[in-house]
Amino acid sequence: MARKAKSGDTAYNARRREYRAAQRYLKKAEQSSGATAARNRAIAKTHLQNALDTYDPSQNQKISAPITNLAAQLGVDIQGSRAQYINATAKEREAAIQGSTSALEGSLKDPYQRKVAETEALMQNKTIGRRIMGGLVDIWRDVVKKGKSAIENRKAATKAIFDYFKVDNWYEVIEKLMQAAGSELFDMSADEEIYDVVRITLQTKINNNTLIA
Repeated sequence: MARKAKSGDTAYNARRREYRAAQRYLKKAEQSSGATAARNRAIAKTHLQNALDTYDPSQNQKISAPITNLAAQLGVDIQGSRAQYINATAKEREAAIQGSTSALEGSLKDPYQRKVAETEALMQNKTIGRRIMGGLVDIWRDVVKKGKSAIENRKAATKAIFDYFKVDNWYEVIEKLMQAAGSELFDMSADEEIYDVVRITLQTKINNNTLIA
């Protein structure tokens, strides 16, 4: 008779899906160079964080050795900075578990859908998302209003960006940004320094009306 599923099984399975996705993209990063390598490494780090978000910070669960080793390869010291990376709320854990099915390799067979999913992973990366939104602030600044929720303002800002580029998804936006900023758009090192470089590059092109070819 099959073992009755335990409540932790769902989180474990989701964690394994995200871990495997992180592995795949780290391997791709190691097999590529320049902007492509930086992009794949950033996606890998997003999947790693998704895996970490399946842990309950109140339970002090032991982090598996494979995840710890993968994190180290991505410059993440889980053991030394556990609270920084394992701090998801119950709602965030549930979202990470539910969203993990999109990390399955089999769900990304369509090339365009894969690119869209990869771009969503990039925007989930706090470093990359902050960098992109900072660089495009002149596009969305006027639509963000006091008194509105963060979700409402984020939706308004996203719409303003999509309207500016005349697209309906982040994939097509980021393709254009890559042409403008190159590999620094996804560089995960020296965040503050790179943030300023990318922000100034994008804002200058917006002001000169040269961001859109």
